[in-house]
Amino acid sequence: NIFVQCPNWVGDLVMATPAFRSLREKFPAAHITLCMRPALKVLLEGSSWYNEILLYDKNKLHRGISGWLRFTKELRAMHYDLAISFPNSFRSGLILWWSGAKVRLGYERPGGFFLLTHTLKRQREGRKFMPMYAGEFFANLLSMIAAKPDTLELELPIPLILRDQAQNIWQNATHTPDAPRILLAPGASFGSSKLWPEEHFASLIVILAERIGANILLTCGPGEEKLVAKILAMCQYPVTVQPPTASGLGLVTSLIAQADCLVCNDTGPRHIAHAVKTPAVVLLGPMDPRHSYSPLAKSIVLHHEIPCSPSNLKVCRFSHHGCMTELKPE
Repeated sequence: NIFVQCPNWVGDLVMATPAFRSLREKFPAAHITLCMRPALKVLLEGSSWYNEILLYDKNKLHRGISGWLRFTKELRAMHYDLAISFPNSFRSGLILWWSGAKVRLGYERPGGFFLLTHTLKRQREGRKFMPMYAGEFFANLLSMIAAKPDTLELELPIPLILRDQAQNIWQNATHTPDAPRILLAPGASFGSSKLWPEEHFASLIVILAERIGANILLTCGPGEEKLVAKILAMCQYPVTVQPPTASGLGLVTSLIAQADCLVCNDTGPRHIAHAVKTPAVVLLGPMDPRHSYSPLAKSIVLHHEIPCSPSNLKVCRFSHHGCMTELKPE
């Protein structure tokens, strides 16, 4: 009976799919429970890697002390044998401890020694932890139970109903049948430091439309309505916009799968593109490329190095935001 605390970010969850796949191969008859944020569930629905998904909703259902007690009661009732934490956080370690599992695996963390029974040390680069591709970071953890994946190739299931929905959306966005389908994902939930400027996206739309007659679809995630509105106002060009839907990330995955190319910031969609084998152009700003780059991905990563790179900050400490503004649409 296995409990897995999943990564919290979209991209990290997708980069953990080789680990999920390998865990199932190692324990084909086990009952595997994946614990994750509610919005992420749709990404893995339909896969054979788990028997159950446990949602941890710290903002609503499991908010506050009463919510935490409700959640830990659910955990204790399952009587887990093995618990694994992919996030390296105190909260995740605490969840594993409350699960009551006899064996609890995770990365070594100061102050968290009593929460886990077995830990793996992180590699260092001087005084800091060495930046490592997240997919490899998760895979290495499974070496503790001889379940390390043979390949870091990403994978995602796409339900048939979402394939059909995406096909209809792309048909409505296709004005020139022989021209490529280009999907633009201008958002970034991490923070403003990862955002390519709106005026650059607007210029890119015009370039793609006028030079190659591209069929352009612009995705708009929850809370990104103002961002998308600014891009549309600046480009003054008719573009199909896909607003947020109840299908959420599941529909986004299917839209990416049916695109000829994705253009996005350093966010979850770039890893979804890798998983569904769609070429991508990634606009990488303040983050260290080693955290997210995989040679297996069909992507071009554009990165403009400046003196403060990589800052790994959510908000640029300088007004120029040069690592992103210097990545020109051309």
